[in-house]
Amino acid sequence: MVMRRAEAVQRYGEQRVWRELKARRWRSVCGVVVLHNGPPSWEERLAVAVLSKAPGRAAVDGLSVLHLVDVAERPAKPQIALPLGARPSLIPGVTFRWISELESKVTEDKWLLRLTCSHALLRALADVTAAPEARALVARALQRKAVTPASLRDALGPKPRCRHAALVAEVAADFEGGIQSLPEKEFALIIRRHGFPEPTRQRRVLGADGRYYLDSDFDGYNFSAEIHGWHHFEFRQRESDMDRKNDVVSRGRRMLEFSSWAVRRTPDRVAAVLRTTLRSAGWSG
Repeated sequence: MVMRRAEAVQRYGEQRVWRELKARRWRSVCGVVVLHNGPPSWEERLAVAVLSKAPGRAAVDGLSVLHLVDVAERPAKPQIALPLGARPSLIPGVTFRWISELESKVTEDKWLLRLTCSHALLRALADVTAAPEARALVARALQRKAVTPASLRDALGPKPRCRHAALVAEVAADFEGGIQSLPEKEFALIIRRHGFPEPTRQRRVLGADGRYYLDSDFDGYNFSAEIHGWHHFEFRQRESDMDRKNDVVSRGRRMLEFSSWAVRRTPDRVAAVLRTTLRSAGWSG
C-alpha cells in the first residue's frame, strides 16, 4: 500500500509515520510512503510515480492503462504521462513520457489518475511497428468495450498525428458499421477487377431459425462468401455466425469467410481464394 506522506500523517499521525520510517519498516520515495520495507510491486511503482507529483500533474499512460483494463499484457516498466516541461521523479524502473494538454485527456480510476483508454491506446500504438499487431490491439480494446468508435474518433481529432491513425479510424469504422458498408463495395470491386462471375448480393435464405441474408451468393457454383466486420468477433455475434454457417453448409453449400480487413488490405489473396473456389466448381475463367 502506498500514499502521499501528508495522507499517511493524516491517517496514522506524524509520530507513527516518523517512527516507522526511522525503523525502516516503511519506506519513503519522492514524498510517497510505502507501507512496507520489501521490494515494491509493479502496481506500487506505478502508484508511487503518480503520487510523487502534485495532484493532476501525472497520470498512468499507454500500455499501463490498457493493462489495468485487461486489454494488454503488463509492460515491464510502468508508464507515466507528464505535462510538457515537467521533470520526472527519480524513481527506478518507471518510464516517464510527456504529453500535451494532459488535463483534458485523463480520468480518475479508483484513486489514481490515468489517461482515458482511447488516448492511452493511441499512445501505446506509438511503440507498435507492425500493422497486424496494431490492428489486433485496437480490435481487442473495442471488443472489451474499453473504448468505443466514437471515443477513438474524439481522441484522434480532425488532424491526427499519431502512429497508425488511419488504421485506428479504419478498424473503428468496421467495428461500428459492420458489413453493410465499404467492405462489401470493395469486395464487389475485387470481383469486377478479376472478371469473376457476379454473385447475388444479400440473398435471402430461409433457415431453421428464420430468415437471414448471405452477403454474396455465387448461385451457379454452390458457394457463398461472407464479409465479417470486427463486430463479428464478439462472442454472441460469432455464435450466431457459426449457427448460420452450419445451417448453410449442412444443406450442401460451401461458404468462404473473409474479414473486412483482408478485403481491404490483401485483395489479391482474397481474389486467389475466390479463383480457386470458382475453378473447382467448374468456372473456366
